[in-house]
Amino acid sequence: MSQEENLFFSFLESNQWNTEGIIGKEIAKMQADTSLKNKVEQGVLLKPVYHKDNLDSKISLNENFPSNWLVGQIIFAKTQEGCLSFLNKALKGGVDALTFFDKNEIDLVSLIKEVEFKPKIIEIIFLVPPSRSYLESLFSVCDKKGTNLRLSFDPIYDLIKSGNWKKSKENDLQDWLKFYFDSNSNSFKISGAIFQNAGATISEQVAFCLAQANEYLLMLGDKGTLPDKVCFEVSIGENYFFEIAKIHALRLMWNLVSKEYGNAIPCEIIAQPSKRNLTLFDFNVNMLRSSTASMAAVIGGADVVNNSPYDEIFNLPNDFGNRIARNQLLILKYESNFDKLENPAKGSYFIEQLVSDLSENILEIFKDIERLGGFIKCLETGYVQERILISEQEEQKTFDEGSRILVGTNKYQNVNEVPIADLLLKSTNQTPTNIHPIIEKRLSVKNELKRIEDGKQ
Repeated sequence: MSQEENLFFSFLESNQWNTEGIIGKEIAKMQADTSLKNKVEQGVLLKPVYHKDNLDSKISLNENFPSNWLVGQIIFAKTQEGCLSFLNKALKGGVDALTFFDKNEIDLVSLIKEVEFKPKIIEIIFLVPPSRSYLESLFSVCDKKGTNLRLSFDPIYDLIKSGNWKKSKENDLQDWLKFYFDSNSNSFKISGAIFQNAGATISEQVAFCLAQANEYLLMLGDKGTLPDKVCFEVSIGENYFFEIAKIHALRLMWNLVSKEYGNAIPCEIIAQPSKRNLTLFDFNVNMLRSSTASMAAVIGGADVVNNSPYDEIFNLPNDFGNRIARNQLLILKYESNFDKLENPAKGSYFIEQLVSDLSENILEIFKDIERLGGFIKCLETGYVQERILISEQEEQKTFDEGSRILVGTNKYQNVNEVPIADLLLKSTNQTPTNIHPIIEKRLSVKNELKRIEDGKQ
């Protein structure tokens, strides 16, 4: 045997038991209260040691991991001139994908014609479905630009957010079907970020997205057709490894659900940092929060990442905030080489097991929703809202008690800091609604109100 061969044979083969034994001996040398213990988080039993021997072999992180991810930005502007300026700055500044909310305030056809640069993707989110001729004009101008146009109209999301159908359940869903066929895009989008921002657990967020998508699939199936692709928009919190696992679990479970309709339907994931952990005090820390959330989104396998300005909770859209949001993503992509990642979570026993455990919880919730009549029915009965309320209150309690930390807010405060703006609270809807709307809530609001009030005394 050669010296090199002898070198490798001198090492013992790694397995779960000798790994845990070695770690246990090391920890035993430390204080007794740091001994190996299991704990539960997000409904998942967390272990101190993970090894390939105890992984679920059925879980694979190879499910359609994107070969590249795009830097995205949402455009907020109310005038044609302002929107054109915003758009050109974003594209010149390195943005690949742009998202507009169509509020009938801007002529998007003229705007796209006038833009100086060519975006890879333009997404337009319609609050009211437009005419077929308008959609054809949009496709025409984007084809000439060489830009991929994505169109979105999601009446179930509008119901979730406002508590009301725009017309009626039947009419709104018929409008969605007409929009789907008029747009001729063979795809639709699920706006699922609201679930995370309202306080739902990770398993609930994904299960609700899947159940909402299933409502639309059932409608299309009745018409004898299915989409070529489905897009999911999700919000990414600060629980780093869990958020990486969430995106993987979403792809995995969507693959499972869509296979029930025949072949698996590809999905695209658009990720954006959470609003739930943004803070008014020590607000510059929001940049760090959105950076780690964006990293989790990329490692998890998001196709597009839309970063949020650090000052969005207290400031109007502005050039500085938008530029910093873009540059955070550009630094990840080009300075940290996150554009060269090839499924980096693969081989992480911890993340692979998280994906497996979360997937089991997601499937259980999804089956409960379908057993109770589907996602819309569960909104009407309040099942979805009740689950989110319980999860939100449990998470809020951990923040109020101090075990859930937001730096600069409930720990490591700058006691001399004076907020640069009063906290703006949106009034809740007091008018009668068809269902209880799902309301986005920041964790730190109560803490901030108290500090502002104390500062006035």
